[in-house]
Amino acid sequence: MIRYTLICERDHEFEAWFQNSASCDEQLGRGLVSCPFCDSAQVSKALMTPSVVSSRSREARASHPGPAPDSAPGPSATGGSSGRAPEAPAAAGSSGALEQRMQDLARVIKEIRTQVEANCENVGERFASEARQIHYGEREARPIYGQATATEASELADEGIAFAVLPWSAGPRN
Repeated sequence: MIRYTLICERDHEFEAWFQNSASCDEQLGRGLVSCPFCDSAQVSKALMTPSVVSSRSREARASHPGPAPDSAPGPSATGGSSGRAPEAPAAAGSSGALEQRMQDLARVIKEIRTQVEANCENVGERFASEARQIHYGEREARPIYGQATATEASELADEGIAFAVLPWSAGPRN
C-alpha cells in the first residue's frame, strides 16, 4: 500500500492509501476520489518529499534508538493492542496537538463513512464477488462498499481490480 498526500481544487490537503501508483492514478483519473472536506472530485497528488534514509540518519538512529516511523502505539491491523505503553509527549503541549489531530482524523473518517453510505450500495460480504463482476463487465458499474477478507482483497489486487480499504469504525456513529 502507498500513502499519497492529495489536494483538491480548493487547496484542501488530505491523505489516502492506494494499492499502488497505477491504482491511485486510475482512481483520480476516473474521478473516484473526492475531498473529504468539500466533496470535490477535482483531486490530484500533492507534492511530497520522499522518505530517504541516508547513512548519517541510520547512524543517528542506531546511537539514539526510538520508535520506528509510523509505529505509534494503538490498535494493530488485527484490532488488538500493540502491547506497548504510550510514550510521553516530546514537548509541552504536544499531547494536546496529538489529541486535536486524533479528533480531526475521527471527524474525517466519520465524513468518509457518511459519504460512502449515502452514495454507494452496501453489498456486505459479497464485496469481492460484486467488485470482480463489475470489473469484468458482468454487472452494471456502480459504486459499492462492503467487507472482504484479507485473502479476497489480495486476490482482487492481484487481478488488478481497483478498490480501497477504508478506515471504518465498528462502533456507534454518533
